[in-house]
Amino acid sequence: MLKRSRLDTALGLYADAAACARSPVETASATKNRALVQRHLAALLLESGVRPNGGGIRAAELTQARRYVMDAMVGLVEAGKAAGRHKADAWHDGLVTIALKLTTSYTYTLQAQLRTFEARIPQLEQLIYDHRIGDCFPCVRVLLCRAVAEMYFKEGVTAKESGDFRFGLRCVNEAKRPLVEGRDSCRLLSAPTIDRLVADDVNEEEPWCYELADVETDLRILDDDLRSEELTLRAVQNIFVGDQFIEMALSSDDHLLTGYVDIPRVGRAEGGRGGHVMHQVSFLGLNPPPPPHCNITHTAACMRAIRRYVYDAIDLFRDAIVCARERDLKSEAVAYSRLGGVYADVLKRPQLGKQQYQRCIEIALALSPGVDHNVDWYKKAWEAVKEQQDRLTRLIEDEWTVEREPFAEEMKPVLDEISKAADGPPKDLLQHVYETHPPKNESHTGPAEYDEDTNYKSLLRRALIHYHFDNNRAKYSDTRWSMICEEISKNLSAQYEEFK
Repeated sequence: MLKRSRLDTALGLYADAAACARSPVETASATKNRALVQRHLAALLLESGVRPNGGGIRAAELTQARRYVMDAMVGLVEAGKAAGRHKADAWHDGLVTIALKLTTSYTYTLQAQLRTFEARIPQLEQLIYDHRIGDCFPCVRVLLCRAVAEMYFKEGVTAKESGDFRFGLRCVNEAKRPLVEGRDSCRLLSAPTIDRLVADDVNEEEPWCYELADVETDLRILDDDLRSEELTLRAVQNIFVGDQFIEMALSSDDHLLTGYVDIPRVGRAEGGRGGHVMHQVSFLGLNPPPPPHCNITHTAACMRAIRRYVYDAIDLFRDAIVCARERDLKSEAVAYSRLGGVYADVLKRPQLGKQQYQRCIEIALALSPGVDHNVDWYKKAWEAVKEQQDRLTRLIEDEWTVEREPFAEEMKPVLDEISKAADGPPKDLLQHVYETHPPKNESHTGPAEYDEDTNYKSLLRRALIHYHFDNNRAKYSDTRWSMICEEISKNLSAQYEEFK
């Protein structure tokens, strides 16, 4: 209380001195000193207003501290204008230094004491958009704009990680405004001015020195990060809306006749404040079957609605893939899974669906162990691909069964001899197959001799390559030879397994 009383007294004295000043120099000095007192008062209020146990700053102290900060900044502006050419450049640089110290300490205090960014942003935006301050101290506006843009960016990232893409998109879009203001203010800063402020021996330990030196680069990097984050959030949004379209297309409710879906509206021309817009789907398309319970007089409208919902969903999933590519692999994998589901289950084009599912699995495996393989989108993709592969395997086996059936009786003695040789040690099987059924490829030969040091595991592995059933069947159009290779491969694999 004693410190507060003394500062209030000093504030009154400097105000009287400014009123009684007889020259611009006296006015400038008195106004500057009054701003310094207001700076100390703001710091005192922010320190004394902190609630215990991290409860933030009391509203009354915060409001009064903000008023002192604003008054101090305006006072520094007025001091600079009053001094004009009567003061040296070093004196004017001192005003800039005071303004930078004031705003930096104010920003750090707000970030440390206020829990939510909604409470911090209004305190700083008043300084950013007060043109009296920004026009005289562009370096102050630049640092404030960067601080506000970073706050929005961090909240957007946190919202995305928690699954709230609407709030994340709102934060990213809100961050663009201070970012543009900051980059515009950078153009008002000259490199010599920045170098002079940063190189001052008095300021070299101040945190704002390092921030100001690289602020243009920081803003450019932040702009790139915001663009990337916006695209990843758009991908999540497109997947969400596409899921809604598919759900509506497959539903049996009569709301298909009106076709309204709740789509998040973020960053539009109305101010970019977020919210929702009721989007009416235009009924265009061809003629899929109408849903159950659809009024027969409205069948055409229902069919066009379903068609449009499905193809709009496909467009959204494709757009999500483009947005998430090389930025958010998990969202890209989810979009591929959703797209595969539409092709395979809705449009009944399993081959196209399999391609999308395979891409989903490739991305998910690249992310392992960062992706839980028990999640629905991955399990669906895995099961669909496995089902397709099993179906193809069964088809190939059925074709081979039909192909080999006419030669079954003829080849039975030959195949029985191979099986009989396999009942003995690996040496007997290898000698029999290489002597009785040498590989058609002349470069594939068996071992010259067998002794106690022979590595039968290696020989069996090499023989499996020589007599590989699929390779030989594809290369040689000889059903009898394919049957021999199949039997040899089966027995070689059985003996090879014993060495594992």
